[in-house]
This record gives sequence, structure tokens and C-alpha cells, in this order.
Amino acid sequence: MCWGATTDLGTVFGFADVTMGLLAVVNLIALIMLFKCGLRILKDFDVQRRQGIKQPIFDANQHPDLDLDPKAWELEPEEAEALKQRLEGSPAK
Repeated sequence: MCWGATTDLGTVFGFADVTMGLLAVVNLIALIMLFKCGLRILKDFDVQRRQGIKQPIFDANQHPDLDLDPKAWELEPEEAEALKQRLEGSPAK
């Protein structure tokens, strides 16, 4: 903070531009690495929509090869009930 307050404004903006550029490069690399996984999950979403499900539910158990943390994808109670009904065959949309 002190550096920005005591330095020429052009230098501060130049430094900010460089850091934002580096941040953009890091984000683009992350997007490239996640593209295949994201596309697969979006296809699962589209399949559920085509089946007539108005609010698709992501089930991490359907993608065991993606090495997803199951605790991060625990369903809320109402989503778990909807998924249970859907798997039993009654239409919970």
C-alpha cells in the first residue's frame, strides 16, 4: 500500500496492468485444463434436460473417473429426495 501511495501514478497503473495480465494467463491455463471435464458435465446436464427434468441434479457418483471429492458434492436434503424419487421411477421434476 505504501508503495502505491508514494510512486508515480503511471508506474502504479503499469504494475497493475502487468499483474492483471499474469492473472488472466493463469485463468486461461486453468480453463484449458478444465475444459474436458466441464464439457462432460455440461453434456450430463443437457441429457437430463432432454429427459424432461426441469431442474437437473449433479450426481458426482456418475463420474467416478473425474476424482471428485464426494463431500464437496453432497446433495441438499430436498435434492437427495428428488434424486431418490427419480431413480425409483416416479417423476420428481
